[in-house]
Amino acid sequence: MRLRQSLLMLSIAVAAAFGAPAAGADMPPLERMRDGVRLLALAPDAGARFDVSVLPPEAALDRIAGALDLIRQRSPASAAAMDRLEAAGRVTLIYYPNEFRDRNRPNAQTVALFLPAFLKSRGLGAEGLEFTVVINQFGVKWPAEELAAVIVHELAGHGIQHLQGRIASGRVLDLECEASLYQEQAYQDLGAAKKARTVVLFRRQMEYRYCADFRAYMLKHAPGGLALWDSLNPDVATLLGLFGDYRRAQAAQKDSTARPVSSRSR
Repeated sequence: MRLRQSLLMLSIAVAAAFGAPAAGADMPPLERMRDGVRLLALAPDAGARFDVSVLPPEAALDRIAGALDLIRQRSPASAAAMDRLEAAGRVTLIYYPNEFRDRNRPNAQTVALFLPAFLKSRGLGAEGLEFTVVINQFGVKWPAEELAAVIVHELAGHGIQHLQGRIASGRVLDLECEASLYQEQAYQDLGAAKKARTVVLFRRQMEYRYCADFRAYMLKHAPGGLALWDSLNPDVATLLGLFGDYRRAQAAQKDSTARPVSSRSR
C-alpha cells in the first residue's frame, strides 16, 4: 500500500554519484520516549549518498519531539487520536535518512510514510499492533508546524485506518483524502502559514487529486457542502462527517456488486 506524503516539489538528482556522502552513516541507533511515543533514529543504509546535508540523529529527534509537543499543545483532536493509538499498540516515529525512491512521483519528493511493518521487517518489532511513521532527511527539516501536520496525517489519518483494519481494503485516493483532511485540521490548529508554498501545494493536491471522488460525491449528494472548500480554513469536522457518508456509500456499492446471484436447483 503506497501511502505517501509527496507535498514538496524538489529537483533532486537521482544519480547517487553526484550526491554528498551521508553524514554519520555509521551512527548507532538512538532512542528516546516522548509522551508515550517512541522516537528512534536509524543510520542511513551503508554507502548511501544524499544531495542535501543530513541532520545528526540528536538534532533530528529534537525536531520531531518539538513537533509532537505542538500537537499535544494545540491540536486536541490530533492528540486524542495519538492517545487512541498508544492504547492499542506501540507508536514509533523514526528518523531514517533515505530517498523513498520507489514511492516518489515525478516532480514530487516523499518526506514521510506510514509503514506499520517497517520495524518487524528489520527484526526490531514488538508484539501487537505497530503504528510506525518513517520521516526522512527532507521532512525533518520542515517548519515545526508543517512537520507536526505531516505526523498528524500519518497517525491520525493512516494510523487510525490501520487500527480499524481499513487500509488493505481501502482505495488509496480515499485513504489519502481522509488523512489529508486530518492534516488540514492540524494546519489550522497549529497556525501554519496557509500561503506557504508547501501548504498551498498540499491543499491543491488534497482537493483535486486525493479528494476528487469525494468532491464528485458531494456534488451529487450534498451540493450545499461544496462551499466548504471555498474557505482558506474549511470546516474539517463537517467535511469528515460527509466523508463518512461517502465511505459508507462506497462500501454499500462495493458490497452490492460483490454479492453473488443466488440460483435454485431444478
